[in-house]
Amino acid sequence: MKNQDFEPQLDEIKKIDEVRGELKSLQEKLEKTQESLKELRAQAKQKLAGANQKVETAHNLLAKGELEQAVNIYQKALIFEPGLKKLSKHSLAQLKSAIKIVGKLDYHKKDIFLLIDSAIEMGRLNSCRKEEDTVVWMETFLKPGEIMYDIGANVGAYSLVAAKLYEDPVKVYAFEPACDNFLKLCKNISFNKCTHNAFPFGIALSDETKVEIFNYKAIAYGGSHHALGKPVNNTHEEFKPALSVPTISWRIDDLIEQMKFPVPNHIKIDVDSIEFEILKGAEKTLSNPQVKSINVEQHEQDVEKVIEMLDKKNFRLNSEHQRTTKHMKNYVFVRN
Repeated sequence: MKNQDFEPQLDEIKKIDEVRGELKSLQEKLEKTQESLKELRAQAKQKLAGANQKVETAHNLLAKGELEQAVNIYQKALIFEPGLKKLSKHSLAQLKSAIKIVGKLDYHKKDIFLLIDSAIEMGRLNSCRKEEDTVVWMETFLKPGEIMYDIGANVGAYSLVAAKLYEDPVKVYAFEPACDNFLKLCKNISFNKCTHNAFPFGIALSDETKVEIFNYKAIAYGGSHHALGKPVNNTHEEFKPALSVPTISWRIDDLIEQMKFPVPNHIKIDVDSIEFEILKGAEKTLSNPQVKSINVEQHEQDVEKVIEMLDKKNFRLNSEHQRTTKHMKNYVFVRN
């Protein structure tokens, strides 16, 4: 036979050898991939153990009352682990939405819970200890079925205490213009199953019904020291706003006359700057004998004009209570 007769067979053999070579190369790559997967599994297991250790540490710190440090460690365990950084944004979004941190408010007579998304909100869990006098005011003056305005409700700690006091519940109208706090106020009311008697409104109150600029001291869940109008806080210090946005401001008298809000029996005001203006916007309402008590946080140097105004409306100063901020007090007024 001639050599050319073997050429087709030789070509086939070469092709088979090439395929075998490719298969061998693929086999080697597969083995390397399997080895890499094995290493990744080991790394993932190690990182998971590290994250679990962080969570355990955070729980121990939480039990000791070291709230901010506990939250920081917990966030690192869940979000900032190197392995999690490799997740897609979609996966991270799913993970974030699945995480729900719930804390119990320090009100021992009822079970009240706050959803936690910031270290500031961890501090809000101690609201009853921080302002024990405010809790005493609510327990003393609020009666079943009455109406309370909570002006500057923040994330709702005191609104929820009032809403949970009685079987015949107090109806709470909670006003909070800060968008981040208003979101959490709504969520906390829903989580505590108080939507039937706690009503959130994302508006500001003042002495004029108009569109006004709302200045954020900082953008954070549970944050405070914001200001309507001029960026000045409750100690008369000007600050540089983190954000300034237009918001709707209402007089209480206009809410009642035009929007048919019920006349409150009790009013709580904690807005860090314009307490007097809010009372000016309620002059007709304050003349109504249905309003029985007012709890207002006020700077000492501004309280005389509040006392004078409320005296004309037949209210007397019942008690005053020092706040943690210097020169700030809670003043309780009751109708004569």
